[in-house]
Amino acid sequence: MQGFSDRDLGVLRKRDALAGVRCWYPKDGALVGVYGKKWEPGPHRAACTVHLNDHADTMIPSWSCWCGFWAGYTTGSLRDSSYGEKPVVGVIRGWGRMTGGNQGFRAERAEITGLHLAYEYVKLRENTGTSDYYVPPESAWKLREDEAALAERYPGIPFYPSIDAMLEAHPIRRKK
Repeated sequence: MQGFSDRDLGVLRKRDALAGVRCWYPKDGALVGVYGKKWEPGPHRAACTVHLNDHADTMIPSWSCWCGFWAGYTTGSLRDSSYGEKPVVGVIRGWGRMTGGNQGFRAERAEITGLHLAYEYVKLRENTGTSDYYVPPESAWKLREDEAALAERYPGIPFYPSIDAMLEAHPIRRKK
């Protein structure tokens, strides 16, 4: 939790939400997070499925647990995550009860604001030797097919051709 829970950021209103990047993998037309939870369109409220230490459901994110919605302040924070063969990188807005640090934040509530099918990101990781699998470059038609399937499930959430374009439209926002 180093870098994501170093300090209590208090309770933020939705209008004061922080913005950060995170990853999912597509499964059955949905975006799935680290713990296998499907993300649906619209706002989400975190529920603790980890329960490392017993804590009240009103204490999410908890200092003693990994619960809450995680997001990083840079794409560098994504490098240690496992994306599968077809990572989807997105920007989320986080609000409610918050913890944060120099790497990113954990939030009680979150919603997706922008997405990028980051198939080239796996290739970039492969070239650094930090990945244990090889993903051949996806053809343009397959990328469009995957994007269309996800866009149908997540209407109103824009897809971007690159991470840079997504971050330009949805900039990272830290608590000052």
